[in-house]
Amino acid sequence: MAVENQFRLLVERADKFGKSIGVGKELFLGLLEERSDWAFIIQIDALNETAIRETMARLLRVNGVADDGGDKMARFVNALSYQGKSSIIRLLEAAGAPKDVVEYVEAVRKVRNHYAHDIRNLNKSLMEIIEVTMRNPSCLSPCATLRIMMKWT
Repeated sequence: MAVENQFRLLVERADKFGKSIGVGKELFLGLLEERSDWAFIIQIDALNETAIRETMARLLRVNGVADDGGDKMARFVNALSYQGKSSIIRLLEAAGAPKDVVEYVEAVRKVRNHYAHDIRNLNKSLMEIIEVTMRNPSCLSPCATLRIMMKWT
């Protein structure tokens, strides 16, 4: 398949996925052109969080837990913290998400936190932040995902 056709297919799929969570393909195209690693990872993390929350709320509604049009379930899911013992990430695991997906989401959040919680990291490259994150003793299984991310950059 020609590169142009692969890109067109990718954009079509991104548009379909984006519409399902309320964002347009412009977000995905903008990510491809993002020049700031800081802005890129913040947006990827926000996209992950939005997609996970929307998916979990829909999953719980589909399985008959909520019959109110989903408003109560959406409020419940949106009130969960993102990380921790009782969080949206733990709900994602409990729903049977593949381990590598959960580790990827956790790894992105770790990198995002390095950018978001220290303004001095604003101009550091994604590679620098990943290397710092991997040296952190609290980085267990997501570190394998960070190593894979390093290969992509």
